[in-house]
Amino acid sequence: MDRSVSEIQRMVTVLHNSGYLIRSAQGGYSLSSKLYRMALRYPPYRDLEIVLRPAMYAFVDATQESVHLSLLQESQMVVIAQVESPKLARISLQIGQHQDPVETVSGRILLSGLPEDELNSFLQRNSLSPKKLTWLHERLEAIRSNGFEKMESNLYAGVYDLGIPVKGANGNVIAALTTTWLATKETQAKQSQTEIEKKLLSALQHALENCQI
Repeated sequence: MDRSVSEIQRMVTVLHNSGYLIRSAQGGYSLSSKLYRMALRYPPYRDLEIVLRPAMYAFVDATQESVHLSLLQESQMVVIAQVESPKLARISLQIGQHQDPVETVSGRILLSGLPEDELNSFLQRNSLSPKKLTWLHERLEAIRSNGFEKMESNLYAGVYDLGIPVKGANGNVIAALTTTWLATKETQAKQSQTEIEKKLLSALQHALENCQI
């Protein structure tokens, strides 16, 4: 390679600090999935959106609620596609919007699918209090066990999120499919919150089953 040991060490350090390499407890290095996620910005990303668009429209047709698709991009969750509810009052997210994955349903779904070494690397780059870290690990384990995540908005009363992981052929989590809805008085008068969530979860799962990813 015609490079000195010190030059190679500096290159490795830069790649590690940038998230391209993961360092194991034994001191070895391996490639992270950051390169894969970068590739999703180009044709593979567009292919994923194209494949999932029918599922998103099918969900909206069945429930009349909005749905969006998200990916991990470095240490942030980013919304890459959305199909809005036809209702007069609906939730709309900004495409390309970046959010802290720890604080979002979609983000935690994506974190739950990371290999252990990548998750540890993410946590090292994003300092969390011991209490928050314990809470996060509990949420991630629940997502892996239940196959979904749900939450009421931290900012807005009556706004809820529920999402499921989108998995590739090898079983790895490649995206999150999430619905965000408003709890209207009319809806709450007809159904309990639990019934609404069960209906939306079933619709998400059914829509995704018909996609060939």
